Amino acid sequence: MRPPGFFTEPLPMTADWPDAPCGYLRTGDAYAHPARLAELRSWPVRHTAGRPLAEELLALAAEL
Repeated sequence: MRPPGFFTEPLPMTADWPDAPCGYLRTGDAYAHPARLAELRSWPVRHTAGRPLAEELLALAAEL
């Protein structure tokens, strides 16, 4: 069982991202800003928007 704050705990952001293939999987509206930053870096961005998480993750990995 996960603790109550598992899905709402803010994650720390790094100062910058590595020079490596990257993508962003947006799992909720709270992550709109990081998703926009990923788009500005020309990364592929997928949004689950009610679709199965595993399917979106596989689609994102295929884009990389």
